[in-house]
Amino acid sequence: MKLHEAISKVAWEEIECSFIAQSIDPEEFLPLYKIVFGHLLALLPASSKMTIHIDEDEYCYNDMPEVYGTDGETYNESMQRDERFALEFTKWEEWLGMEIAKDTQETFFLPDIVANCLNEMTMCGWCQQDIQAESEKLKKRLDNIDTNDAIPHDEAMIRINDSIAKLKGKRETGNRN
Repeated sequence: MKLHEAISKVAWEEIECSFIAQSIDPEEFLPLYKIVFGHLLALLPASSKMTIHIDEDEYCYNDMPEVYGTDGETYNESMQRDERFALEFTKWEEWLGMEIAKDTQETFFLPDIVANCLNEMTMCGWCQQDIQAESEKLKKRLDNIDTNDAIPHDEAMIRINDSIAKLKGKRETGNRN
């Protein structure tokens, strides 16, 4: 099953209950997720060879199951962690065209799958333009690291603890930029 199929099979109220039950985000963010959900229903899925996985044994910074992608053409159960792909900068149309891994479908209910995907999709912003802007900022930083050795690595690199603190702050204020 592809993500767009999962989204079309669940009602917003089921997803809302999943967000609350899993404590994914403060409840005041629910109206923003509902807007994104409605937007996704109107988008056409793009072709993707990525497969979505949700791993309840691996948790990201906010105690949520890890959501990641694998190359659907080459994935096997013995793949290493470094063969997983972060999806937060992926265009939403491509997300919609991604297959949901069978083990994820067997482990999670559809509303939980959609809620966790919505959370990951909006990690860097509530709209695709904001997410693209964050992606461009990251690419620029990486280019500076590669092309300008004059920048001390402390200034060019993003410390993981600083990033986590920044993300937690954005979650608390509702600002994802």
